[in-house]
Amino acid sequence: LSPDGMGYHVGGKIGFINEAGLKILGANSFEEIFGKYFLDFVHPFDKEFVFERIRNTPKDKHLFYETRIITLKGQTKYIDISSTPFLLGGVNAVQFILRDITEKKLNELNFVESNQRLEFVQKIAKLGYWEFDLKNKRLIWTKDIYNIFGLSDSSFQLSLKNFLDLIHPEDRTIFQQALDAALSGVVSLDIEHRVIVDNNRTIFVNQRGAVVYDEKGNPLKFSGSVQDITDRKLMENALRESQSRLSNIINSAMDAVITVDRSQNIILFNITAEKMFKCSSTSVIGKNLDMFIPERLREIHKMHIDNFGKTGITMRNMGAINPISGLRTDGEEFPIEASISQVEVSGQKLYTVIIRDITEKKKSEEALISSEARYRLLFKKNPLPMWVYNTETLEFLAVNFAAVRVYGYTKDEFLSMKITDIRPEEDLYLLKNYLNTERKPFQNAGFWRHRKKDGTIIDVEVISHEIEFDGNFARLVLANDVTEKKRAEDDLKQSREQLRELAAHLQDIREEERSAIAREIHDELGQVLTSLKMNLIFVDKKITGNQNGINIPDLHSEITGMTSIIDHSVKRVRKIITELRPEMLDQLGLISALEWQTKEFNSKSHIECNLVNNFGETDVDRNIAIAVYRIFQESLTNVMRHSGATKVDINISRNNNNLELEICDNGVGYESKKNKSKTFGVIGMRERAIILGGDFKLERNNPSGTKILVNIPLEVLK
Repeated sequence: LSPDGMGYHVGGKIGFINEAGLKILGANSFEEIFGKYFLDFVHPFDKEFVFERIRNTPKDKHLFYETRIITLKGQTKYIDISSTPFLLGGVNAVQFILRDITEKKLNELNFVESNQRLEFVQKIAKLGYWEFDLKNKRLIWTKDIYNIFGLSDSSFQLSLKNFLDLIHPEDRTIFQQALDAALSGVVSLDIEHRVIVDNNRTIFVNQRGAVVYDEKGNPLKFSGSVQDITDRKLMENALRESQSRLSNIINSAMDAVITVDRSQNIILFNITAEKMFKCSSTSVIGKNLDMFIPERLREIHKMHIDNFGKTGITMRNMGAINPISGLRTDGEEFPIEASISQVEVSGQKLYTVIIRDITEKKKSEEALISSEARYRLLFKKNPLPMWVYNTETLEFLAVNFAAVRVYGYTKDEFLSMKITDIRPEEDLYLLKNYLNTERKPFQNAGFWRHRKKDGTIIDVEVISHEIEFDGNFARLVLANDVTEKKRAEDDLKQSREQLRELAAHLQDIREEERSAIAREIHDELGQVLTSLKMNLIFVDKKITGNQNGINIPDLHSEITGMTSIIDHSVKRVRKIITELRPEMLDQLGLISALEWQTKEFNSKSHIECNLVNNFGETDVDRNIAIAVYRIFQESLTNVMRHSGATKVDINISRNNNNLELEICDNGVGYESKKNKSKTFGVIGMRERAIILGGDFKLERNNPSGTKILVNIPLEVLK
C-alpha cells in the first residue's frame, strides 16, 4: 500500500519490485521489467552523475541520490532513490526505494526564475547553507535551514550553542566529535544525525562542511550545508521493514517456497515447506531438490528445468499437462500444484518454486465429481418433474424425463421455451409479481397452475433452489402434480359439507317421525282408549245401576264393540311398528323383508315392481341386513315420489362373497340439483354402504330412468 516503489536488484538486474514501483517505471506487469538493468531507466543526461555516485560510495554503505528516469511509456520522471546492500541466498543484492518527485519537482521549477535556481535547488533538496566565522565565532544560516528546523529567524537567537541544543541529546557527543575533527582540519565534516524541531518533532539531517583557509593558509571560516534526509531515512526504514515483511510473508505463506541454484541445490526453504515435507530447513539447505521428487519423475523434472532455463521465460506453471507429485521425507507421495520462476544473480541462475499441497482439493474434486454424477442421476431419474431455468431470461436450460412425460413436450421443445410458456395466460401476472419479489436460495414457491402441451391445466406444488448452471444464474425446480390431491381435498370438503347437511336433514326426519308417531298415538290410540273408557263406563253403569238383573245382550254388544276397537288398535300399532322396522327383517331375514316391501310397494304405488332373488336364503349380518333394507326402502320411496316410473326391476345377488343389489326404473332419471331432499336420501344410502366397506353408485339407466348399484362385502368391517 506504500506509494513508494520498493524492490531489489541483483547485479543491476531487477529481481523484485512492488506495484507502486511498477507504476513509477511505467510497467503494467512484473514480467515487463523482470531481469532488466535498473540503470537502463536513468535519463541519458543523468547517467554520468549516477555512475559517479555509485563509484564513490562504498559497496557496503547506503546510497541516496536524485535523478531523472525515462519510463517504459517514454515519460520523464524525477525520483529519489535510496539503496542498501544485502545478501539474498548468499548472493550480493541491493534493496532500493523509489519515490516519484516529478510533480513536486516540476511545480517548484515552474515558479523559479533563473537567478533563483540555486536557492530553489537547495529548497527542493531540503538543503541549506551555513557558515561559521572562526575569528568572530559568528554563525550565519540561509533561510532554508530555518525552514528545515522549523524556526523563525526573528525569534531564534542564532549561535553555535543554541544550534547544538537543537541536536538530539543522544547524537550530541558524536556530532561534537565529528565537528572537532573537522575544525582541526583532519577530515571534512560529513555526518548524519537527528535534530529536535518544532513540537518536539525529530528529523534526520546530513551535515557536510569543511574549513576555508585564506591565502596564507590560516583557517578563515567553517562552511557547509544541512540537508533534511528524513524522507530518505523513512524510506530506508520502510525498506528494512518491507524486507522483514517479505521474509515474514515467505515464512507465513500457506504455500511452500523453495529456492534452488542451477544445480538444484536448495538455498531457501520456508516454514510451510518444512511442514509439507516433514523436515527442517537446516537439514535440507545445500541438498538437492531431488529428495522431494518421486524417483520416476526426477529425469523428466531435470529435462523440464533445463528447457525452462533456456527459454528465458521468467515464470510458468508446472503440471499443466500432466499431474505432478511431491515426496515427503517419510516416503509419502502426494499431489501438488507448482509454479516456478527464474532470475539470474551475478551470473548465477536461481529458481524459486511455489508448491501447494492439493491432497484435500483432489479429494474434494473427486467427491464433487461423484456428487455431480449422483445429482445427474437423481435429476434424470426423479419420478417428479424437474427442470433448471435461467433466472434472467426465464429460458429452460435442462429438463428431466418426468417433466417430458407429465407435460407432454419433448426435451428439445422444452429447451426452446420459457417458463412462462407453461402458465395459463390469466396467471402470468401472478408469476411476474412473484419473480419481482426477493426470493430465498431455497424456497417453497407454493401452489401454481401449469398448462400441459394438450392444454390440460394441472395444479402443482413448486420447490426451487438457487444454483449456478453452465455459468448462468439459475434455479432448480421440482414440480409435484397435486391435481388429484387437490381434487380429493375439494371432494372431501364437499363431502363434509354434505354430511353436515345430511346430519341436519336426518335430525329433521327424526323430528318428523316423532311428530308422525305422536299423531298416530294421539289420533288412533288416543281415540281408541277414550272410546274404550266410555264403553267401560257404560258397562259399569249397566252393572251397578241394575241390581235386579243384567241385560246380557246389551252387555255382550258393548264387549263385542270394545273387542273390535282393540283389534283395530292392535293392527294400527303393528302398522306403525312395521313402518319403523319390519318384524320379519329380524324374524324371517333380509330376503323375506325385501319381498314383503316389494308387495307393499306394488299395492300402494300401482308401479310394477319385480324382485329377482339370485342371492338365496342365506342369512346375512344384522348390520348388513338393516343397511340393505333401508337402501332398498329409500330407493323405492324415491321411485314413487320423484321418478314418474311405471316399472322397477330389482336384482339381489352374491358375487365373490359380496352382496350386490341393482335397482332400475324407467322414469325421468336422477337430477340432484332439482330435488335437494332426494339428494339427502342418496347421501344417506351412500354413507350406509361406505360404513360397511362397500360402495354405492347412482347412474342413468339405458334408455331412460335411474340405476342404483350397491356392493357390500359380506364380511363386515370391524
